[in-house]
Amino acid sequence: MVIDMRSYLKSGNYADVFAVGGIAYKLFKSGPDVPPRQTKEGRRRVFESQCKAFRLAPLDPFLRCHTAEFHGVQILDDVIDADGKSIQGSYLLDCCYAIELFGVDEIDIKATDERVRGYEYINKALQRFQELGINTSDSSVFRHNDPERFKFIDIEMKDGH
Repeated sequence: MVIDMRSYLKSGNYADVFAVGGIAYKLFKSGPDVPPRQTKEGRRRVFESQCKAFRLAPLDPFLRCHTAEFHGVQILDDVIDADGKSIQGSYLLDCCYAIELFGVDEIDIKATDERVRGYEYINKALQRFQELGINTSDSSVFRHNDPERFKFIDIEMKDGH
């Protein structure tokens, strides 16, 4: 698979997100290095930790409905810019996973935001994540004000899990 930068959605400290064929692809960057976690090795650990959390969360019947659907790891062949030139050196091509894509008009809010923490159902999900050893300190929530449809992204295993 080749990711085209024209499908770019957003960027974070560790990865860029792209929308391809109705799926969101989170592709981890190769740099810049900002130790200790924002190094190639640190980004690989975060990638592995997030994949593990996305595989574990659906085992809980409540969290299954409130975690973005995980479509698995994707090994990429290349990343190209708008001119079709390879920029694969900017990314870790073996550190990409696919999840449910949310609508462009849908806003995600950090799980630590007070507007999110006021909802009992969000707190229930946070408690369940904690019980499974899943860290939500950098997570975001889509549809936070809908008790039936809210979904978490950017979950990862706690250190040591």
